[in-house]
Amino acid sequence: MAASRMKGKFLGGGIPFGYQLDEKAHKLVPHPETAEEVRFIFNSVLEEKSVVPVLAQLEKRGIVLRERKCKNGRVLPARPISRAQLYHIIHNPLYIGKVLYKKKIYEGEHDGIVSIETFEAVQKLLNNGRKMYETVRKATPGILRGLLFCEACGSPMVPIYGKKKNTKHFYYICRKCREEGYKSCPTRTVRQREFHLALVAEMDKNGVINRTLFEKLSEYEQEETLKSVICRIGYEYQESKITVVLRSGTEFSFCANVKPHSGPWKRSELAARKATKQPKVDKTLYKQPLAL
Repeated sequence: MAASRMKGKFLGGGIPFGYQLDEKAHKLVPHPETAEEVRFIFNSVLEEKSVVPVLAQLEKRGIVLRERKCKNGRVLPARPISRAQLYHIIHNPLYIGKVLYKKKIYEGEHDGIVSIETFEAVQKLLNNGRKMYETVRKATPGILRGLLFCEACGSPMVPIYGKKKNTKHFYYICRKCREEGYKSCPTRTVRQREFHLALVAEMDKNGVINRTLFEKLSEYEQEETLKSVICRIGYEYQESKITVVLRSGTEFSFCANVKPHSGPWKRSELAARKATKQPKVDKTLYKQPLAL
């Protein structure tokens, strides 16, 4: 697999972290400094059994993503390694001399940085953590559990789901409303999917996370990533206002339509819905020509 095919497959383009381009041979070769940092990352994950303390160690040692130039000529400055980027590094078969291309793994033309045994041990560790998460959270998934709070009463908003025509629909609900009834707090339920999409889009807009990388993570990794950068999310039901407080101390707010329809439907609304629906076709109209 040519080195040119690997460009753009890692962290938004450019030379992958831990490598440099040998212009004479036209292939990637391990960078003498950052390759050691990659080995440190893999070994630290195995030692700590988690990525959270590894991020703290990287910050303490000053291990960051180097300045790089994108294909469009834009120069990205050096910056700390985020949790999403760290997950991308330790999941990437590039570091054992292979290349992921169109969801298939091929032998690469470059040398690996870590051993196959170390890489597989890290994958096994992460898979065990993911299975444990899926077992605990299978009934009511919600990546904002513990982060989302009702601004009206200060209670946490917990994930729930409802069934309609054998289909599960997932929401967040104010805990006070759930325990004491809807009259106890003006905040009711919000749709999970719309809330997640709006939040991730706004965080990507503010440069907090990379939306493309984040959407590739598993649900377990997404929750862990959000907990590493977000301190609190407040939701104001009346104005549909979402306020995000980051662990760095910065704060931003935005509005999003995440409320479910608060039934019952009014007669005028029902009439309008019926008017927009396509009329049912009389099946006998097209069965007669077939019979002839």
